[in-house]
Order: sequence, then C-alpha cells, then structure tokens
Amino acid sequence: MTEITVVIPVWDSYCEKLAGCVDDVLRQDAVVEIVVVDNASEVPLPQLPPGVRVVRLDERVSVGAARNLAVAEVRTPYVVFADADDRLLPGTLSFLLETLRGRPDAVAAVTKQVLWDPETGERSSTSRSPRPIVYGIAPFRRLLALCAMRFNIFPIVGCAAVRTEAMRASGGFGDANLGEDWELCAALAWRGKIVFSRRPGRLYAVVDGSLWHRSHDRRAFEEQYERFRLRLFADPAVPRWARLVRPLLARLHGRDLDRIFRSGAYDPRPDAGAAIVE
Repeated sequence: MTEITVVIPVWDSYCEKLAGCVDDVLRQDAVVEIVVVDNASEVPLPQLPPGVRVVRLDERVSVGAARNLAVAEVRTPYVVFADADDRLLPGTLSFLLETLRGRPDAVAAVTKQVLWDPETGERSSTSRSPRPIVYGIAPFRRLLALCAMRFNIFPIVGCAAVRTEAMRASGGFGDANLGEDWELCAALAWRGKIVFSRRPGRLYAVVDGSLWHRSHDRRAFEEQYERFRLRLFADPAVPRWARLVRPLLARLHGRDLDRIFRSGAYDPRPDAGAAIVE
C-alpha cells in the first residue's frame, strides 16, 4: 500500500534538476507516489519514469501556490514536499513514515537538513534547520506554536512528512516565493504536535541559483512578515489569548529586519547569521 506522496514543483531552469530528484525519491526504501507540478515552465520537462503524475499549470504561480494545487492530487495519508535542486538522504521517507505511524497525535515529523554544494559534493551541518530549541520545547505544543510565531524555527520542505488531512486543514503554504513554508509551519504547530529528529534527512543545496540561495531585498521581507501576521491572526486554530501578542510580534519582527539589513546587504546562506526565514 502506498502511504506517502512526494510533491515537486518545477519551472524553467529547475527542470534540468528534476530527473535527479525523482530518481533519488524512487531509490528510497518506501513505496511512494510522485506528483510533479509543472509551474508553467518555458522549457520542457525531462522524460520521467512511468507512474509519475504531472500537473501542468497554464499560468505561473508562486512556489507556495504550486505546492498547494498539488495537494488536490494527493491520495495518500502523508505528503512530503521536495525542491528539485535538493536530495533526500537514504531511508528518510521510511523513517518519517514509521515516526508518524507511531504518533497519532502528531501532524508532522521533521528531520535535520545538511548543507550541500552539488558542484563540489561538500556537506556541512547546520544548527538552524531546525533550531536547537525545538528539541526541548516540542513536547509543549503551545510553547512550540508561540515560538513558531516569532521565528521560522523548523523546515518543512524536503525533510519533513505531513499528514495530508492536517495539511489541508491548515490552509497549506503561503501564496509566495519567500517565507511560504513558515506560514505552513506556524499553522501546523497550532493543530497538533510536531515530532523532531536529529537524524539528517535532506541535502539542502546552497549554491548560487538554488531555490533559496538568492538575494532578497528588505521590501520582500517586510511583505513576507506582514503576510505571515495577517494569516496567523486570521487562523481559527490560533486561540484568542495568543492573538493578544500581535502588536508585540510586529515590533519584534521589525527589530529582526533592522538586524538583518543593518549592514545594507543580505547573505542568504543559512548559517550566515542574518537569515531568519529559510
């Protein structure tokens, strides 16, 4: 029985990375379905193995919206979202499945990311994905949810499995190309427990031109933070008492932006010290 679906959005130059990503997923020791979202790409997709379903969009949408549209195609109880330029480490999917089977109270299971240079093959660890604090506060669901309002403290793309039912109930990713995963993480944290493992699960590409490793100006971050707060405080899963922190949260997010852009530049490397959102 197939229990898990891997969703991979692609467009333009990322299409050339798709075949490697799909092959990597198929080498996992778990039976999976794969849904590729062709996000109105201007270049053709590579030849894909039989059974891979392709959802073709006629107009380009944000990466968050592309992932959300694919959820309608998911027929399994669990879903994983992958980027075409990253790679799953061996055994990741079976580990995530086993974790969620044993934790009916959990809405998601999360492993660690490993920074990866696909050109040199160099790998390095990172203390940011997820942030170390999550391992201590994860048993306290509301505390974790409050921290997820303050920072993007754990990754959800490439190294996490989510219950499809919880994914749909949460409203999915944000309709954006920056911080879209943070919106989903915060929504999930108010809906159930998140299980964290120190096991590495994903090779996270950090070379220039990767999905995340690109420049973002301050205006893009300001819009992202504002969008995050608007969605968060409109979420019925957020209790009334938690909504009282909205003015404080806006000030704290403003301080984050001042710190990130104090030098007038922004380094998108995950361990550069400035990055808040991944």
